[in-house]
Amino acid sequence: MINKHNYPWIVLFVATFAQATTSFIPQGMGSLAPFLVESFKLSNAQIGIIGVSVNAGMMLTAILAGKVVDLRGEKVVLVGGGVLTGLGALLASRSGSFGWLVVLLFFTGLWASSSTPAGGKAVMTWFPYNKRGFVLGIRQTGIPIGGLVAALTLPIIASKYGWQWAMVGMGIVAIIGSVVCQIILNDNFEKQDTIVNTIQRSGDKWAVLHNKDVWLVSLTAITYVSAQATLVTHLVVFLHIYLGKSIVTASFLMALAQLVGASARIVLGILSDTVFHGFRKPVLVITGTFSALMSLAMIFINSSTPLWVIGIIIGLFGFSAIGWNGIYAAFMAELVGKEQAGTALGLGLSLVQIGVLVSPPTFGLIVDYSGNYTMSWVCLSLLVGAGVLVLSLVHEAKKS
Repeated sequence: MINKHNYPWIVLFVATFAQATTSFIPQGMGSLAPFLVESFKLSNAQIGIIGVSVNAGMMLTAILAGKVVDLRGEKVVLVGGGVLTGLGALLASRSGSFGWLVVLLFFTGLWASSSTPAGGKAVMTWFPYNKRGFVLGIRQTGIPIGGLVAALTLPIIASKYGWQWAMVGMGIVAIIGSVVCQIILNDNFEKQDTIVNTIQRSGDKWAVLHNKDVWLVSLTAITYVSAQATLVTHLVVFLHIYLGKSIVTASFLMALAQLVGASARIVLGILSDTVFHGFRKPVLVITGTFSALMSLAMIFINSSTPLWVIGIIIGLFGFSAIGWNGIYAAFMAELVGKEQAGTALGLGLSLVQIGVLVSPPTFGLIVDYSGNYTMSWVCLSLLVGAGVLVLSLVHEAKKS
């Protein structure tokens, strides 16, 4: 039976489930890449365009989705966004050419951004600050969970029935997430009103855009997500082509980074809530510093490095480069308060797409130009280090 006492945890489950089902689509495109290459005779550049098309759509609408959350509530955005994302995937499954596939994936991405600001604010407003890092860490695991399930299921469906039916499955999963939100979420319960608000109530509906700290934290997140996106995009190729590891070994190490990163989102949330008494900035400084150091550590890995050493470095890299997202979401919402938390989360999601879109191809271009990975890892480390310095300029209000 649903009651007010256990309802916040139900909201957390539903928000995480919605994030996973919506993430199933952008996270799953990489798993379908070999089948799309065979079907459309794609080049490596065209494979990259497919991934960029979804994220480009998300980048354009994330702020708007957050504003709609603040004006109309989380449920309508979770339900509507999930349905439209699913319909976009169903339409994309009918693509007869590479061009139409890109266009329809872009359309899908326009709605796929909805789950982050809507689910994030839903969780934020149901839990006090001393639990918020933990619960947002749990919610943020929805993204790697969606990617993990997609990697395990979509290739099987595509190999047996074709990539089109795999994309149909993506769409159905996203719509199922919306149905669950519609059935379970209840707007009648009174929410918590404990989000720390550092913006004066001036009546400006877009006051979040004038908050210096919001922009500084977002700039930091762009550098952090650059490490995350680059690691996920290039790690398997680095291990297989450059170090000569088998595809199985390289994939196992990639899975290790993802699993450790997903676990880190929960662990770091607990540390932020308890050891750091609800402060988010120190945790982000620590994770950014570790991420920069692990990027540098990658230059010392070679074909003779013991596998267990490689595993430790990649595990620590995954912990720091993938585990920071939940703390970032909590920090962004707490900087602006309950009324504009959705807008802040939407702005943050939109801006981090810059790192997702730019960093992996830039990393690859540096590798092509230099002939090795050393300069690329060094540049990535310097970029994340710069993000840590930017974060030092942010003022975090005392918790009450």
